Parts: sequence; structure tokens; C-alpha cells
Amino acid sequence: MILDYYPFGSYLTNRNFNRNEYPNSFNGKREDNELFGWQDYGFRNYMKAARRFDRHDELFINKKYPELSPFQFAGNSPILAIDVDGLEPEAINEGVEVLVIVVHGKEANPPKTNQTQVKNNPAATSSKNDLNILSDLEKNQPFIQVVQYSSSEGTVTKDDIKQTIKNLNSINPNAKLILVGHSLGADNLVELVKENPEIKVDRLYTIDISSPGWDDSDIPSNVNFNINYYQSNFGEAGGEETSAQFGNENSVIENIKVKNTSHRTIDSDVSGTIFNQIKNIVEKKNPAPPPGGSAPSQD
Repeated sequence: MILDYYPFGSYLTNRNFNRNEYPNSFNGKREDNELFGWQDYGFRNYMKAARRFDRHDELFINKKYPELSPFQFAGNSPILAIDVDGLEPEAINEGVEVLVIVVHGKEANPPKTNQTQVKNNPAATSSKNDLNILSDLEKNQPFIQVVQYSSSEGTVTKDDIKQTIKNLNSINPNAKLILVGHSLGADNLVELVKENPEIKVDRLYTIDISSPGWDDSDIPSNVNFNINYYQSNFGEAGGEETSAQFGNENSVIENIKVKNTSHRTIDSDVSGTIFNQIKNIVEKKNPAPPPGGSAPSQD
């Protein structure tokens, strides 16, 4: 894949390569030479020469960003931002070294397509005492990015997370990837890493895994560390311990039982512990600590 372009995606002058070997170009999108180099972003086609999309952005129709043209690309900031699917531009921190992806538990109303991020999902509920506190890791830390997602029973959330990870790898393939999920969100993440062995995860936090069907609790070898918090209250969802997937001798796994909690509140009860552990990694005080550590009211 060719990674160096002029802003907005034009090829560099005197840049020579075999396009048959690199069918994907700017932002990793497929280029249609029959349409003068237009790129397919899923919801719209991007015209690199014009630096515009060929149709309106639905988010602009909803007046989310009234200050920008509905045809703009990446918020008109192609060096600091990318456009994932032709809809909302997703900013990428310059020099990002750590990406933290958080997936919350099941909401009463599942997220709609293109509204899987918590900030874009009107149905999402949040509290500064739950996993939303992890967004504070970005304060005064330009090399960390935190993205918060709503969980879903289908592939909508997993597809968006997978694309986000691809974007990270195009910016910095050596960046650390930390995943944090509660309930259905934890199930989404375990499914994601099992279905995509090319995704390398430095640390996976699973919090009381639960799903309407079969809970995924066997961890594949592309996860370095898995820290699993769970409760065992009678009659409540969750309560799963994690274990290594058959043949996985790579992952270090620690199961931590949390007392005096519930399936609905366990994410809030352990969020501070997770925050501090990730903060230590980000600040490089302890770049590769063993999993676990203290959590409130543990066995």
C-alpha cells in the first residue's frame, strides 16, 4: 500500500509504482480508473482532483456541522483527519502511539448505522463514573486517542471498530492497541479479535461478558494480555471467566472476581482501576506491566 500522497490524495509528482500491485490508494480505498480516479467510500464517491465528494453527507443534512460544506472531505483538514466512509470525518491524533477503543454494554435501543460511536448515538446513555471516564486519558496526551462505541448484536459496531484499527495501522503500525468492553461490548470485542487474527491487541479488558446468545469467552493468541472482571450474583447476566482458545499459548489471562457489585454497575466499579493501568502504560511508567492489579472489593 502506498502511504505518501499530497493532501487530499493526489499522487506525488514523479512517484512511480505498479498500480496492479497496489489496487487500494489514498486512505486505503479502492480507486476506479474508469471514473477518473474516483474512490468508493461506501456511502459516497470521493473525487481527489476536486477534493470533494459527489453528494451530500447525511450528517450535514442533519445540521451536525453547519459551518462546513456538505461536500467537504475530512473537515477540510486532510493532514489531521481522514474520512472513514464518506460520512463523519474521524480525526487522527498526529503521532498517535496508543489507541484505546471502548465498547459499552447493551443499550435499550441499538445503534443505527453510522451512529455506533457514543457521541453520535442519541440512544446512548453515559455517566462520568462509568467507562466514559477513559476519554480523560487524552488530556494533555497528544499521542493517545480514545474512541467510545455503543455495542450491537450484529456486525455494525464490529465493522466500524475494524475500520478504525485499519486507520490506526496506516498511521502507525507499531502503535499499542487497548480494547475495553462491558457486557455485550466485551462480547463484541472478543468476537472481533477471533474473527480477525491480523489484529494485534496489546491489552484486552473484558468486563462481565454477556450476549443474548452464546457468550464469547475464549481468548485467541493475537491478544497479549486479557484482564477479565466479572461478578457471580445469582440470576444476573454475565459471570463468565475467560480462558485461552484451544492451542493459544501466547496470551496471559487473569480473571478477577469483583464483590459488592452487579452486572449493571461493575463497569463503573472497575473503570478507575482500568484508567490508572492504562495511564501508566501511556506515561511509560510501566510500559508492559503484567495484567491485573487492584480493583475494588475483589476476591
